[in-house]
Amino acid sequence: MSPTRLRTRSQPTVKPEKAVPSVAFRVLDAPRLKDDFYCSVLAYSYTCRTLAVALAHRVYLWTEAHGVRYPPLAPARAANYVTSLAFSSTTGGKAILAVARNSGHVALWSLFEQKTRFKLPHPWAACSVAWRPLMSCRQMPGRPELVACEDLLVGDDAGCLYYYSVFWPDFAAGYVVLLTKLDAHSQNICGLAWSPDGKTFTSGGNDNSALLFEADTVLQGNKVTQGVSEIDTGGICASVTGDMIDSYLTPPQSPNRLLPLSRVPSQPYITGQHFMLEQFSMTDPVMSTVNILTPPESPERTRARGRSPERLPRSFSQAVSPLPASKWQRQQNLETHLANPGISGCQSMHKKSFYHSAAVKAVAYAPWQPTLLATGGGSNDRQIHFHHTQSGSTLAVIDVFAQVTSLAWSSTSREIVATFGYAQPEHDIRIAVFAWPSCECVVSIPWERKANGEIGRALWAIPYPGGPNDAAAEKQDEEADIGFQA
Repeated sequence: MSPTRLRTRSQPTVKPEKAVPSVAFRVLDAPRLKDDFYCSVLAYSYTCRTLAVALAHRVYLWTEAHGVRYPPLAPARAANYVTSLAFSSTTGGKAILAVARNSGHVALWSLFEQKTRFKLPHPWAACSVAWRPLMSCRQMPGRPELVACEDLLVGDDAGCLYYYSVFWPDFAAGYVVLLTKLDAHSQNICGLAWSPDGKTFTSGGNDNSALLFEADTVLQGNKVTQGVSEIDTGGICASVTGDMIDSYLTPPQSPNRLLPLSRVPSQPYITGQHFMLEQFSMTDPVMSTVNILTPPESPERTRARGRSPERLPRSFSQAVSPLPASKWQRQQNLETHLANPGISGCQSMHKKSFYHSAAVKAVAYAPWQPTLLATGGGSNDRQIHFHHTQSGSTLAVIDVFAQVTSLAWSSTSREIVATFGYAQPEHDIRIAVFAWPSCECVVSIPWERKANGEIGRALWAIPYPGGPNDAAAEKQDEEADIGFQA
C-alpha cells in the first residue's frame, strides 16, 4: 500500500501537555564535562542499577544507594578523553562496560570484577560503541562446543565499523574475536544502535547519512559458512543463531491531554511546530508489530509537587567507598591486537541508506516495534526522521528547530523523547516528548538562560529506570545476596 502524504500546520496556540515535572529529582555535579556534540558519555546498567558517566578522561559510577564510585580503569592523559560508553546486554548478566577513547583504545571491564580484561586498540579514534541487546552463541577458540557470547560494535573516526564477538567466561580469561570490519562511512561515526530483536543495527555518520545493516548479511559477507568463519586475523567464530525474544508487548497510544492551559509552560516554537507526516496505514501488513517484552516501569515518585529538586552534596569528583571485591581473582589484563590497519574492510554491506542535511548522532529503535527507526540530524538538519526499516520509507519528519543530540523511545507508551543542542531560531526548549504516530508535542521542558543570555545544550540522554526509590531496591538485593552467601 502506498503511503499517504499529510501536511499539517498547527495553530500557534498553546496546547495542554502531559503532567511531567520540569525539574530534576537528582542533580549531580559534573566538573570537566566535555562540551562535544560527538561524545556519548552516559550509560546505564540494568543488571547492577548503575549509571556510568565520563567526565573528560575519567569515568565515574553512581547509584542511588552508594553514590559515586571509581572503576579500576588505567590512568589516561587529559587529551585521551572518553568518547562513548555502553553496557553489555541485560540477558548476559555480565554488566560489561565498554569505554571508548580518543586514542582508539576500547577498554572492557565488568562491574563484578577488579580488573579490566581487554583493551582493544584501533588505528583511529574510537567514536561510538554499542552492544547487541541479545546474546549470541558461537564457537570459542579452543573449545568445540558453542558458547554464549556478547556482540560489540565499535565505530571509529575513519568511518569504519568493527564487529567483535566477546567471550566472557566466569573462571577464565576469555577471548575477543574480530568477526568483520566494515568500511561504512566516509567520515567519523557519530552514533550506533541495535534493533531490539538483534537482527539489524544502524550507524549514523558525520557524512550526513544513517546506514542500516543486517547482522546475518554482514557476517555471511565475511565468509561465514557452516557455522565457522575464517577471519583475516586468524580468529574462529560460529554464525549467529536465531535467539530471539518470544513475546513483545506494544504499549498503548498516548492518552488525550486534558490539563488546564494555566499549568502548561510557555513554548513558542515546539508546540507551534511545522511538520510533514508521510504515514503508512496502521493496518498495512508491513507495519504490523511483533510482541516485545518491555522493562518494568520506574517506581512511583513520592516527592510532593512544588518542592525544589534535591541537590546531593557529593559530586562525581568526590571519593566514596571503593568497589566491592570480586569473588575470585581474575587473570592478568589482556591486550588484543585485532584491529590492525592492514585488515581490509567490507564495502557496500548496508541494506538501506537514510540521508540528512547534517551529521547523524541520534539513532533509536522503537523497543516495541523493531522496524520503526528514528534518527536525528545536527545543526543544518534540525529534524527527527522516522523510517520503516524493511521498506526504507520515511514515515514522518518533525522539524524541531534545533540540533538533535539524542533520541530515546518509551517502553510503556508510544512516545519518543528528544534532546536538543543549539536552536535556530534561538529558543529555550532542550527536552521534548512527541507522540507516535501523530507527532504531537506532548511535553516540552525549557532551560534557564545564563546571565549573558546564552542557553546551554543537552548533549546526550539515556533511559534511566531508577528513581528516588531505587536505593531501597538495591538494599533489598544486597540483603538477598548476603543471605545466599551465608
